[in-house]
Amino acid sequence: MSLGQRVVLLVLTSVGWMSAAYAQRPERRDAPVPRQRGVTERQALAFAEKHYAELAEVLRVLRRSQPQRYREAMRQLTRTVRQLEAIHRRDPRRYELELAVWKAEMKVKLLAARLGMSPETALERQLEEAVRQQLLARLALQRYLCERLEARLRELQQEVQRLERTLDQEVQRRVRRLKGAVHRARSVRRSSRARRTHAAGASRSRRTTANANVPKRTKTQGEER
Repeated sequence: MSLGQRVVLLVLTSVGWMSAAYAQRPERRDAPVPRQRGVTERQALAFAEKHYAELAEVLRVLRRSQPQRYREAMRQLTRTVRQLEAIHRRDPRRYELELAVWKAEMKVKLLAARLGMSPETALERQLEEAVRQQLLARLALQRYLCERLEARLRELQQEVQRLERTLDQEVQRRVRRLKGAVHRARSVRRSSRARRTHAAGASRSRRTTANANVPKRTKTQGEER
């Protein structure tokens, strides 16, 4: 494993991507990577390759050398991918901002791990700039969330104002709707009773007709005596 890969592995361990207790269990090379609600291992690796190539390379090394740690790292990665995909379905703009925050945070952790292994002035400057970009990314996300909340608040305020203006009309409209529903329910019940009464009458009529058509039995001489 190269120095860069060891650094990224250190980053993953430091942010909880590797569970020490989990890694101490006996390794099973044939155990599958858990699937996170529709996110496959291939999708998670493709995500890492696209957005954090060095992470993808470390995962490939782990898959060959430390399967147990690889499975734990993939569990965390697939969870992240699943959460981001859920955000993307609801709000593509927020997805882009959340992704930018994740990438910025990973870069900060990577530089911090490298600085811990090899203190250099150049790395310190890079870390400072990375932290700045991380905070700017988070600030952009927070601003967007505030805009969404402000828009929702305006909608609620408009709804309150509309209801205040039309309260009496709204009361009458809803009462009419409720009365209509009650009337329809009564009509349904009356129609149902009428159908049952008609069916019962028709059934009695058929039985009466059937009985009338049955020929009477003639008494024999013995029975007459």
